[in-house]
Amino acid sequence: MNLNEIDAKLVEIRNSLDNKELRKEDLEKLTNESKDLLEQRKALIEEMRQDAIDAINSRKEEKSMENENLVVAPMTKRAQLNLLVGKLARNRALTDEEKRAVGTAFTTTADTYVKASSSADGVNNGGIFIKTEVLFDLLREDKKLSPILNDIHFTSIKGLTSYPYRSSRDNANAKQETKGTNDNQMEWKKLNLTSGWLQIVIPVTDELLALTDFDFGSYLVDQMLQDLEADWCADLIYGAGVSDKVMGISELATEAEYEEGKVLDGVVAAVKTLKAPYRSGAKIYVAQDIYDSIYFTKNTKGDYLYPIFNNQNGINLISNLPVVVDENLKDGEIIIGNVSRWFKANVLIPMQIETDRHARQAVTDYIAKEYCATGGMSGAFIYLKKKVTV
Repeated sequence: MNLNEIDAKLVEIRNSLDNKELRKEDLEKLTNESKDLLEQRKALIEEMRQDAIDAINSRKEEKSMENENLVVAPMTKRAQLNLLVGKLARNRALTDEEKRAVGTAFTTTADTYVKASSSADGVNNGGIFIKTEVLFDLLREDKKLSPILNDIHFTSIKGLTSYPYRSSRDNANAKQETKGTNDNQMEWKKLNLTSGWLQIVIPVTDELLALTDFDFGSYLVDQMLQDLEADWCADLIYGAGVSDKVMGISELATEAEYEEGKVLDGVVAAVKTLKAPYRSGAKIYVAQDIYDSIYFTKNTKGDYLYPIFNNQNGINLISNLPVVVDENLKDGEIIIGNVSRWFKANVLIPMQIETDRHARQAVTDYIAKEYCATGGMSGAFIYLKKKVTV
């Protein structure tokens, strides 16, 4: 078995261990199988490591390094994150070599604050942290980031739980010869946000804890990326803003309904109710079944309205608003609005990793979470659902 096959089997075993009705003999069998797989994995990694060392030694014999700093090769963003998460999860500090490899792109391990100067960068003393945008970048690379999640702009302003905004202003006065103009008067209001936790829970068996920091971090990051897109979207779309949950877009949107078989009529009516300036830059986010029902619509003769073969463009616009499919929307649902402009999400506490031990199951839950304040402008979004007939 190769590494990918072993990792896939370990994930399968981990999922099986979640079964609370698992018999003792089955538990022992799965545990022994995990140990064997981990031994195979360790042997493969050691073999790969030795091959890498041999290759490096071979290159050193051909040409010595001209610069000592080149001994540590730059790490990719994903490799940096794997190492940092593995260290963070185990409360371990980075070595000097690891600090040089990781750099300061999105982390710091400094204990002392250093002010920036004209000849050197400053250093903060916040400790290791993980920016939300880093995880989003990796999901974008994998083309797995939800359109709604992609359009939410996360800020990181400490303590900010309300946004001031200009609700109205006087029109500018015309300039008259020899006379000054009056100052424009503006009315300001505040958008109060709702604070809550966005989190991911990753169960880890004791066998996985034997991995190196890098491999353990790689496992946690892979699980985080799998769960983040679905779990965070569920809260950011449907969160009710109670019990330490954030406020989602659907909770603050204006609700509307469409009749069975008349989804396009419902979308058109909803778009018309979206007033300026909220309509500018808005998108129509649809569930997969909604997109299919529109795309596969037939005319009275039974012909498809859109070419269904070799049509790479699909349905891109309704009126002048882009149409995008978000798999995290429930069947039959549509959200219309400019998410990036009118929905606010501010990170109050950066992502942290905590543990919750279940000794009887030999499982430790790793909880990756961050504390956010979210909210949106009243009237900026339409939440469209199918009308329920009794």
